[in-house]
Amino acid sequence: MLPESLCLIPPNLAETYTHMVVLDTETTGLNPHMDRITELAAIQFDKYGKKAMIDEYVLLPDGIEAPKQIQEMTGITPELLENKGLPEEQVAWMFSQMLKGPGRVLIVTHNAQFDLCFIQKMLNRHGYVFPKGWGVIDTLTVFRDRKPHPNKLSDAITFYGLNNVKNSHRAIDDVGALCAIFDAMLRERNDIDEYINLIGIYAKYGLFGWKLPELHYSGQEINGNYDGKLPCLVKKM
Repeated sequence: MLPESLCLIPPNLAETYTHMVVLDTETTGLNPHMDRITELAAIQFDKYGKKAMIDEYVLLPDGIEAPKQIQEMTGITPELLENKGLPEEQVAWMFSQMLKGPGRVLIVTHNAQFDLCFIQKMLNRHGYVFPKGWGVIDTLTVFRDRKPHPNKLSDAITFYGLNNVKNSHRAIDDVGALCAIFDAMLRERNDIDEYINLIGIYAKYGLFGWKLPELHYSGQEINGNYDGKLPCLVKKM
């Protein structure tokens, strides 16, 4: 069950983007070239707050299976996928429909590089691409710019005091949590537009995957003197 949320397109972005998609994935591993999405959840909002939602398990090709520790963490087992999963081609089509117009889409996700590399691979396998003119807000980049490490989704939930949501490692629960986090970020500071299409790269981990179309990448580090703040991120690129 998603929490009641004010997750609307920010007024200063509503003239640019007609709809917003908040999303999360679960996968069989960390390599988007070889691993696959096992669950894709997304909730779409238009500028009036009208909602559409998908939460689908994805059938895996023969020979691909999540390691036991990932199955235990997510609860997504081969049996669950066999009983409730949809063909990847069908899930890719469903998600591609959420990205379509009539205007430009704004995507919100935590650790966008991870989710979007996996999603791009899935879409490309079935003849779909990310829409031109899309906007992406990576709440991980925003959170790193506002609070020192650690910056996982669970840390954001704690930092913003969001007691009614949880980071369960199930995509649909994490989408609900992300809606609440995004609302908290909007209330915290009125500069979310400066993070559109900006991905902060933490040198300890380097760039995950590959550079995605229309996104900009900037180094993002914890202050070496550790005064409780991240150094200023160059938001305008």
